[in-house]
Amino acid sequence: MQLPDGEQQHHTLQEEKVRRRFMTSLKKKRESHALDSNDEELPPLRPWYNVRQDLTHKPFTVGNQLKATIFYSWINLLLFAVPAGLALYYVDANPVAIFFVNFAAVVPMASLLGLAMDELRLRTGDVLGALVYISFGYVE
Repeated sequence: MQLPDGEQQHHTLQEEKVRRRFMTSLKKKRESHALDSNDEELPPLRPWYNVRQDLTHKPFTVGNQLKATIFYSWINLLLFAVPAGLALYYVDANPVAIFFVNFAAVVPMASLLGLAMDELRLRTGDVLGALVYISFGYVE
């Protein structure tokens, strides 16, 4: 839609005022941020469209992974129901008891699947991690 010349100039002037106001507020933020830092070296501010975050993680060791798995959530205490369900099955216990113990064991497994997908996404990158997350997200 074309605006008449007078309105077009007025619209352009308004856009320029907004742009100038935004740039001066951005400069003030940078200056105040630099003054508050006590002369420490700060990383440059990222543009709003660059949303990539640098995710850090601990080294991949068996101890770190077991610790992260067990202490990820309080619901992971139900993981002890997995061997309990197997033991009940092999001692020929009541089938209803076996069912409820195994039912309780499924709850932390869904949580662990989510944790595993997040860990995989951290180590494989955004594209492949998102593909795996979308693929296995429906299992959870």
